Amino acid sequence: MKLKKMFIIFLTVGLTLCTFISLDPTSIFAATATNAPTVNPLYDTDTKIEGKTEPNSEVNVNFEISNELIATGNSDAKGNFSLAINKLKANTSIYVYAVAPGKSVSSPTKIIVDSLIQGTSTTKGDITFKQDDSKVDPVDPDDPDNPVDPIDPDHPDGPDGPLSINYISNFHFGEQIISAKSETYYAELDELKLKDGSVVKRPNYIQVTDKRGTNGGWRLQVQQGNQFSATTSNGEKELKGAQLTLSNPYVVTNSDNNSEAPTAADKIVLVPGSKGSDGEVIPGAAQDVLVAQKEQGMGTWVEKFGNGAAAEKSISLSVPVSAEKAKDATYTTEMTWILLDTPA
Repeated sequence: MKLKKMFIIFLTVGLTLCTFISLDPTSIFAATATNAPTVNPLYDTDTKIEGKTEPNSEVNVNFEISNELIATGNSDAKGNFSLAINKLKANTSIYVYAVAPGKSVSSPTKIIVDSLIQGTSTTKGDITFKQDDSKVDPVDPDDPDNPVDPIDPDHPDGPDGPLSINYISNFHFGEQIISAKSETYYAELDELKLKDGSVVKRPNYIQVTDKRGTNGGWRLQVQQGNQFSATTSNGEKELKGAQLTLSNPYVVTNSDNNSEAPTAADKIVLVPGSKGSDGEVIPGAAQDVLVAQKEQGMGTWVEKFGNGAAAEKSISLSVPVSAEKAKDATYTTEMTWILLDTPA
């Protein structure tokens, strides 16, 4: 009786992988097993498994325990193979099989994943922080990486401490002609001496530093004292209706500060205070200038009023025509800047 072709299944104990080979029954026992593949050492950092077997063979890699297929591919014409795998843990056992054309499946080559780590040791690092209460010098508002010396002899020194106001410009409106109409005057630019000794004009500005290390945020406010007033031979004269406005804020910091910037108020129209019955000045309402929420405003921050040409018209004083103006009298006011250690 003529024998028909049939499928013979070769099984290897402990391996789910089955190789299905279509053979003529007369050649079943003539089939030669593929030589077991040679596999390069495998480490827990490797992402491919390499080795050599017979040319143009199918190569399969399985876990020893679960028999799960890890990778499959083919060797080249010289028998070399390289199969991509995920990194395996050290001491994992795997089997590598090969099936050459016209041959049966090879016996498995067992590989145990090795580790490149041959030992470990533990060390530690530590650091201790101390509070810094030293003074922070004013910086150039147009180049905050560079310190400056203010020229204004009346400029107040800010308080020392971990959260501090380092500098605030005075607002000088200069000498003006008494006008027959309402006028708006603009503060002169601040004058600063650079480290090379040159003197430059810069936008009027405020500088605040937070080196507390708490990242808790802060709030800067301003309030005006009494209205602009002057002492004359006819007594004290007030510039009634005069209004001081701060506008065009730009918030900048030095180049290595990666903290989030505080938020500046777009425009501040100061409210003059008044004098009580005892002659004491009752300041006007405090208004927010800069607010740093939690995780904001660490390090040194500058708010300059105006940038470039706009700085010349960012601090304004509006004086109505109805305000009495004493000849040759200098009208002054005071502003109080309040730095709170909380954004709330």
